[in-house]
Amino acid sequence: MIAVKPSTVQIFRNVAETYSAQLLRIAGAVVFNIWLTRLLSPPARGYYGVGLAVAIMATQFGQFGLNTANTYFVAKEPRLRSVLLGNSVLTTLIAAPVLILIVFLIHIIGPSWIAVPNEPLAVALCYVPFSLAYIFFQGLLLGTHQIRQYNLLELSNRYIPLAVLGVCVLLSSVTPVTALAGVVLGQGVACIWAWTTLRSHPDGAAYSWPLMTDTLRYGVRIHLATVFSFILFRADLLMVAHMRGAAEAGYYSLATSLAEYMSLPASVAGTVLLPHLSSLHESPEKFRLMLQWLLGLAALMMPLFVAAAYIGNPIIRGLFGEKYLPSWPGFVWLLPGIYFLGLACIAVQFITSIGYKLSVAAAWFSAVVLNLAVNLYAIPHYGIVGASVSCSVCYALAFLLILLIAFRHRRSDAVPHRSEARGRGVRNLSTGNGVFDA
Repeated sequence: MIAVKPSTVQIFRNVAETYSAQLLRIAGAVVFNIWLTRLLSPPARGYYGVGLAVAIMATQFGQFGLNTANTYFVAKEPRLRSVLLGNSVLTTLIAAPVLILIVFLIHIIGPSWIAVPNEPLAVALCYVPFSLAYIFFQGLLLGTHQIRQYNLLELSNRYIPLAVLGVCVLLSSVTPVTALAGVVLGQGVACIWAWTTLRSHPDGAAYSWPLMTDTLRYGVRIHLATVFSFILFRADLLMVAHMRGAAEAGYYSLATSLAEYMSLPASVAGTVLLPHLSSLHESPEKFRLMLQWLLGLAALMMPLFVAAAYIGNPIIRGLFGEKYLPSWPGFVWLLPGIYFLGLACIAVQFITSIGYKLSVAAAWFSAVVLNLAVNLYAIPHYGIVGASVSCSVCYALAFLLILLIAFRHRRSDAVPHRSEARGRGVRNLSTGNGVFDA
């Protein structure tokens, strides 16, 4: 009889629980999207989709990789939890206003660059500070293996907007603005809930500039890759809106929303896998564990994606109505890219657990440059199908490059800790008193 390692059992349990919660979350998201899409015209759906995409991109630009850094550092040294919490709050307070100002300046300088009216954009940008803090807090919850709390927050983040949409229907006031307001409210509640959970720890919250420097040095490399990967997916929608108009942006917004749901198994596995990989000491052991999950998920997801291509048309017709059938070709051609994106999410967790490599950011940058160049021709001539094909090819390229990087570093040593740097200058967030000065 083969003995199963306790860590493997725990990973399976956490993945199963998180996957179940994400299925419930997706159920809420599907109901929300169906309901909202039926209530809004394609141009209005485009304004909602573009506004939310801009807010999400702003968040990704401003998170500096600290969400993943939080998971990595707290999984290695749980005593840093309170300091990482305080540093997360300070980063949010500094970065969020700057990001919002930058977006508004871009919108003023070139209104056609962000094809959405002022009011929906203003509401969407209220999402940025809550989202930024929330993803930092998520990293701490994952690193301390508080998976159940993480899942409850994810559910609240989805079902609150659905409840708000129901109220708006009763009041006959469903617009892109009210829909975005519901999303902001859901994110705000989840953010405050996460803060309350983490703040209840006996150590409370503190801050440390040496630790901030340490985590930024680690996170900025991840940040570059994250920004490039989000540009690859989100910039397509902005380019479609700019080149083909709000209606076609509405079709592509629906196609990308549906395609994202297909990445759920890999996304969940990658999220849960990172703290376990980070807690291991030997790189070959990390690589073997990552490879097992990569091959297993590749086999699991293939039939799901093939089935989705066949049933996508009747699903869109039945759930969203005939007017959104133009979304179907875009959805089908996005599926290969989302498949490879899911595999990339697994492979990159090994690299993250050994200290991350700038070559990963270079891989995503190469994919982004290729995608933008191809879209300049593909979108004007082929619309959302051209955008989808370009995105899929570039995601496949990014996955192959990341897998090669992981294979090359399969015997590398993890980044050494600098505990002496992290133990200095730690201050209580509210009083400024020392917490555990070395």
